[in-house]
Amino acid sequence: MPASRDPFPIDGDSKMEGLIPIFNTIQDILERTKTGQDSIEIRLPQIVVIGSQSSGKSSVLENLVGQPFLPYGTGIVTRCSGTVCEFDHVDREFTDFKEVEREIISRTAEIAGTNSGISRKSIKITIKSPNVLTLTVVDLPGLVQVPVGDQPENIADQVKELILEYTSSENAVILAVCDGTVDIANHESIRIAKQVDPYQERTIVLLTKLDKLVPAEEYVKTTEILNGDVVPIKLGLVGVINRSHEDVQRNKPIAEVMEFEKKFLREHFGTICHKHGIANLARKLNRILLQRILATCSGLTTQIRSLTTATEAQLKALGHDGDISEGEKREILFSIIDRFSKEYEAQIDGMKRSGMKSSPLTSGARIDFIINSTLQADLDSTKPLAGLNDYEILIALRNSAAVVSRIVTPERALNHFIKEEIKGMAVVADHCSKLLHQEMVDMISKCLEGNKRFPKVNAAITSIVEELLSSKMEITSEILDTYFEIQSSSAFTASPTYHVIFKELMTPVSGVDLGLLPVPMVLEGNGEPVCNLSRSTSFKPTGSTNCSSTQSEFCEKLRTLANHVIQTVRWQVQDFITKAVLNTLVYKTVDNVGTELNKRLTESEDIVDRLIKEPDEIHNRRVQLKQNILEYNDALKLLDELRSAAC
Repeated sequence: MPASRDPFPIDGDSKMEGLIPIFNTIQDILERTKTGQDSIEIRLPQIVVIGSQSSGKSSVLENLVGQPFLPYGTGIVTRCSGTVCEFDHVDREFTDFKEVEREIISRTAEIAGTNSGISRKSIKITIKSPNVLTLTVVDLPGLVQVPVGDQPENIADQVKELILEYTSSENAVILAVCDGTVDIANHESIRIAKQVDPYQERTIVLLTKLDKLVPAEEYVKTTEILNGDVVPIKLGLVGVINRSHEDVQRNKPIAEVMEFEKKFLREHFGTICHKHGIANLARKLNRILLQRILATCSGLTTQIRSLTTATEAQLKALGHDGDISEGEKREILFSIIDRFSKEYEAQIDGMKRSGMKSSPLTSGARIDFIINSTLQADLDSTKPLAGLNDYEILIALRNSAAVVSRIVTPERALNHFIKEEIKGMAVVADHCSKLLHQEMVDMISKCLEGNKRFPKVNAAITSIVEELLSSKMEITSEILDTYFEIQSSSAFTASPTYHVIFKELMTPVSGVDLGLLPVPMVLEGNGEPVCNLSRSTSFKPTGSTNCSSTQSEFCEKLRTLANHVIQTVRWQVQDFITKAVLNTLVYKTVDNVGTELNKRLTESEDIVDRLIKEPDEIHNRRVQLKQNILEYNDALKLLDELRSAAC
């Protein structure tokens, strides 16, 4: 790579300085007009500072800001610009930079402890100035080789991992700070920068402590380094002078240090002094930032215009300021009811919607999912006699028989179990209708999102529609209860397949004797006989310990027949639930909602007058939206000015 040339010539400095206030004003406008999701944030690069512990990183940042405020060696995230300081975690402004230093020390101890360890958490401060672009600067812990004092054994790995995390981002401009008194080939910060930025598109190298060089031959060698003849750096190397330890002890002002830096550079690096020093570094960073900004100006213009259009639509939806006549109030109320009714219907009948939306699902789509997926899956899970062995089937049949009835016929056995299975389906139907009812309730707020101006109307509509839904839900529940009562009254089905199977399986079986139950069935949990009324110790139950072959065969045939009946009933039930719930709960509510609302909300002038009243926040919101539109227009003019000034 040839010796680097400064890609940002100084000739444009005065033009650049003129662009900074323009862009800062645009940023201020976008910050003032932030409203939740309806906002624009310009993603600016982060300036990530890396270097060894003694390379002078903190001093460079202080010189950039123009105020001494960093406790040396402390990791910090800083938003730099210039006179008033704010912390994210403290709700106040700082003007005394000694206080800023104390706050950083206190916050560092709180986050990272006092054992010289490090933390991934950052301390964020904002330093504001009208004449410098707002930069995000990350001052990372210094690179170390071995732990000292109370530092953990893996401190070097922790620091390196943290540095790689920040410098790997494509949005990071890397300031690799190198001690000018140390051979440049030995600097770990340059090696890390090349690792994460191999094409050097975002790396600037700072050579610090130029005033500590041994005179004569070292100045010549350093000039070659700063010219990029030794280690070529695409964006260039910048030489700077730091506040010394003595300067810090004497509380020497930053301005004096920078004045000394100017004189020193002129005296010892005269031919290239205009390319170096803190002031030149600040201009270089500003130019990098402005190039990024100007590249995104067209996109920013489009975003602001879209935001302006959206804000104007919000303002229109809030209506005009001023008193509303009685006639206008009635018209407004009719209009809100009409829009709600149409939108409520459109949520169910998707074809009538004005436009297709990919997210989220409409209530109609969710209801369709409940009917065709949830309901079907719940009914499919119904398994006749699932989990019952022969013993349990016989006990259930004996429990359902009369005191003197020992013989059970196939029809009676089937009726008993079918009735139990249909009870389970009734629970599924109840669950399905409640899910649909909740969807219909949730639809109300979705359909009222367009009316922000009159919240009392929204509350009244919500109350009336919920009442209407409750009444339809009661009717739906009664219909379903009656249906399942009818279904469970008999296992009979008109299915011809059922009759074939029943004849084939059950004709040879006239009945099964339930009196001779297997011995395990007449024992209590502790093994004592159920029927030993006298508690005589000599009593022993007689009979087989297993079901008879006739009983087992009967149970198996009963399972087969019950499964067929339940499958037939299951399709009938799904069909009936779908039609009953949709017709009674969904469609009849949608058909009646407009009529019910008009009848109850417009029956008297008092109701209309009470509902059509704006709360104070609506007036305040209208004022804010109008102000935002003016601000957006100002931002668009400034963007045009920024583009023109940059040409």
